Amino acid sequence: MTDLLTTEDLIRTFEVTKVTVHNWRKAGMPHVKLSPKVFRYRLEAIEEWFGADLPELVEVREARLDF
Repeated sequence: MTDLLTTEDLIRTFEVTKVTVHNWRKAGMPHVKLSPKVFRYRLEAIEEWFGADLPELVEVREARLDF
């Protein structure tokens, strides 16, 4: 069975803000809603959802950290 990640786990993994994770959910990122403010995520499903864009996301994140 795959472990479920919290929103905080995603924030740390992808080095993004809570708002970004919220926007990704609105854009269709797979998630499980446990209650109105509690969500869980499967990393494999998120990687599949990003598809080929995942390496690009990492590059953008790294570029932000360079300045």
